[in-house]
Amino acid sequence: GISKAENNIDISVLEDCAREVLNQQAPRVLAVADPIKVTLLNWPADKVELFSPEPQDASQLANINNGIPFSGSLYIQRDDFFDTGIDGSIAPPKGYKRLLPGGTVRLKYAYVIRCENVIRNEKNEVTELICSYDAATRSGVT
Repeated sequence: GISKAENNIDISVLEDCAREVLNQQAPRVLAVADPIKVTLLNWPADKVELFSPEPQDASQLANINNGIPFSGSLYIQRDDFFDTGIDGSIAPPKGYKRLLPGGTVRLKYAYVIRCENVIRNEKNEVTELICSYDAATRSGVT
């Protein structure tokens, strides 16, 4: 039968259906829209490791490429770094879990890095982060 009662379906149901279709048909890519350069001081010169993302389900296996390259020079999203200011006087919000000067964070599929120094341009904008990585924290090992 047909119900004459008004019925609303939550938008998340439509989003889930779209995600199911796109997971099987559309290739996935990673991008950094607003990058900050990260230089790893203790990374061996000319070394590049490939990290492979884990598929959400078996249907995504065909869409996984050869891996994500990881080297001594990489880029992170600017929003993933909190600038505490030149003198370090600006405190991050309570519960902040992203990278900040002197702080550590795990990069997805990779290692834990620590921000050692912040390089700024003439306008005091952050242009590069000098970091170190902990070789014992490779993703999938720890």
